[in-house]
Amino acid sequence: MGRTIKTRGIIVGETPIGEQDKRLAILCEDKGRLSVIAKGAKKPGARLASQAQLFYYCDMMLEESRGFWYLRESSVIESFYNLRQDIQVLAWASWMVETARELAVEGQDSKELLQLLLRGLKMVSEPMLSPKMTATVFVLRGLSDQGLQPEDRRCIDCGRPLPREAFVSPSAGGLLCETCVKAHGDGMVLSEGGLYTLRHILHADPSILYKFQASAEIQQELFGFTRLYLHNYIQREMSSLDFLRNLGEIPGNR
Repeated sequence: MGRTIKTRGIIVGETPIGEQDKRLAILCEDKGRLSVIAKGAKKPGARLASQAQLFYYCDMMLEESRGFWYLRESSVIESFYNLRQDIQVLAWASWMVETARELAVEGQDSKELLQLLLRGLKMVSEPMLSPKMTATVFVLRGLSDQGLQPEDRRCIDCGRPLPREAFVSPSAGGLLCETCVKAHGDGMVLSEGGLYTLRHILHADPSILYKFQASAEIQQELFGFTRLYLHNYIQREMSSLDFLRNLGEIPGNR
């Protein structure tokens, strides 16, 4: 037997291996992102079949053998069962866990990101904010907490303070003033309300992070900015966005 560890984490990804096994991506509070093989997790009635599911928050016993981690025991703390009762909620939650999977680093303490994800998954099916806005809040704050906070006070080209509204530029990868956006030839407006809400999301105390209201227009502005900013970091299209696109939750163009 190899070494064993106990950890606590959320299953943020799953991939089938053959007919009976799964490869899990787990966001662990003390180990960052780990790739773990769950033997027999696809086999009906198997011990791990009911414990190795996407979104599950668990206490786990892992064993390392020949360079791979294996799930040996798991005790479910929270299944987030309600996420599966609404397909729109499920789709936005899928974007959240895929983002967490991208942001987490193997071997790096991820307690803050894990707690942020737990809070987000609890909030995404609540009526306080739309699932779209809740997921956008998680992604923006997750980027910020991982040291990837977007500049929200100054134009990323000229460095001058941003006025009451700014412009989201795909080519620049951030927020521009009215003068600089003309040089780039692209950009969508982030309104005064959108910029104000962005600053709340990036800087608010966690206890009031989700305590705000936003119009449908501002929600769309912030989602557009967040999607662009995240794409510039990971440099690929996310599969969960295809899920949202197929449901008509986001525009059909990439």
